[in-house]
Amino acid sequence: IGNKQFIQKAKRIRKSLGGGMRQAGLLAAAGTYSLDFMLSRLEEDQKNAQELAQQLSEIDNIKIDISKVKTNIIFFHLISNNISDEQFLADLIKNNIKIDYKGNRKFRLVTHSGFETSNIQTVTNIIKKIIKDS
Repeated sequence: IGNKQFIQKAKRIRKSLGGGMRQAGLLAAAGTYSLDFMLSRLEEDQKNAQELAQQLSEIDNIKIDISKVKTNIIFFHLISNNISDEQFLADLIKNNIKIDYKGNRKFRLVTHSGFETSNIQTVTNIIKKIIKDS
């Protein structure tokens, strides 16, 4: 293998492994900040996720396995056929709730430092209303 071919191959390997990032220092700074200041927050985020999951599980047309909520991430399925996934997401956005859509009626919620315990009831009530009104 020639020197030029070797360099091209090395560049492809580096980029496929994430080595094409030029701003790695910024990501490292975010990680350092998280380790220094956010570790104590993890317990609260996990507790909020478990409470939110419990309340969501009580909503008709939401399917959620609360036993699988071990971190600050909640997955649930929308059972109602009265509303499309896209409309559900749009209605949430109108209410300043941003969640991730995984396809096939599966959604992901994440509690984090910007999510307070007082938000649990708000999110639950808005989701209830969206599903009920559809």
